[in-house]
Amino acid sequence: MRLSFFDLTELELTKDYVDSVALTATDYSHPVIVLNSNNELFFKENIENGFNVDYIVNSELIIEDIVTLYCVLFNLSGYNLVSVDEAGCASIETKNNTLHFKEQSSLVAINREFNVKAKAVKEKLSSEKLSNIWSLYSSYIFSIKSRELDFLTGQSFMDSIDLYDRATDDTIDILKIKELTNLIEYYKAKNKEFNFAFDDYLSNKVSSIESFVSDNLTNSGELRQISSFPVSYKYLSSFLYIAAKEMYFSQNITASYLMIFRSFETYCEGMLISRNKAKVEKYKNKGNCFLLEQEGKYQKTLGFGNKWGVIKEAGFFRGCEKQTYDNLSKHKDIRNILQFTHGDVLVNSELLYHFDAAVKAMITHFDCIGAQEKFKWESVMERIKLAFVYNPMPYVAKQLITESGLYLKKYS
Repeated sequence: MRLSFFDLTELELTKDYVDSVALTATDYSHPVIVLNSNNELFFKENIENGFNVDYIVNSELIIEDIVTLYCVLFNLSGYNLVSVDEAGCASIETKNNTLHFKEQSSLVAINREFNVKAKAVKEKLSSEKLSNIWSLYSSYIFSIKSRELDFLTGQSFMDSIDLYDRATDDTIDILKIKELTNLIEYYKAKNKEFNFAFDDYLSNKVSSIESFVSDNLTNSGELRQISSFPVSYKYLSSFLYIAAKEMYFSQNITASYLMIFRSFETYCEGMLISRNKAKVEKYKNKGNCFLLEQEGKYQKTLGFGNKWGVIKEAGFFRGCEKQTYDNLSKHKDIRNILQFTHGDVLVNSELLYHFDAAVKAMITHFDCIGAQEKFKWESVMERIKLAFVYNPMPYVAKQLITESGLYLKKYS
């Protein structure tokens, strides 16, 4: 999208001039007429019926500040400044938007770009009041995005007492993904701290995260399923994978590797449950445990090796690429000798790359044989990722535009 701005704030309007501007505006796909409070009524009363234009009423700011806010709001790559003389002749000035926010694939990159571009906006705004408010509001949002990155790379929202209490969590407790619940409480607390200035923004974040934790279990405490797959396992697997990628972009290579393994193992557990090869229920004097079917009975299992064996015995690897299977077989053994587990081995980027590719390929295979078209792991993962990885600057611009009364009005 490319907006074309017509600045009429300093002009004494006439009927003929309004007609000329309206006619010229039809040559552009997204024209925006900028008026002041004194000529708004005259413009609306004298524009011919049938014209469909957006306009802004501005009495305080220079046109460049308005353009800056709208460039950020719509993340424009460029825009036009159009002037129309008294004879009805138009001149156009085409400009690139130096504040354009590049698409990023990680929260690490998002925060880096946000930090740079937010400072650039502050410097670009000529209104001292607007610049200061921008600085304040962007710091609000940046604090949230920074805390989200800390969260995804391994820092809990819970206090130490609650973390000690979690030592007794069973499988159902883990599948509630309590850390996401605590993230929701963090958003709510921040909303109050910011005096609800970003209520829409934070409320939408709350709703988004709640959708991944509120319906994991049925009213009777059973695992809820979509396409026979337990929802909580696919949500948790996807969340772990997103965290793994943020660890990678933070240069925590071995931690990223282990988190991808956790993601894969969690997916495999869900798949085994969906294929009646495992279940979650009470075990002896313990709480709810993951029980694996072995030799005709369900047993508590330790480690990934037994799960891998049941998957192989059930024929779930049949039809996958041999190279993918062989690759994962090797990584199954490497995992146990890592520095973070039982050995002294660290992972390099090349090993992580091949492991990551193999995991995604195998999960795609499992989704295919498990008829998961309506509940694909990759789609779920992308949905969760969108809750964290996005351009946050339009939310700041929207708040300033709203508070300054510079929102688009439509005449038609």
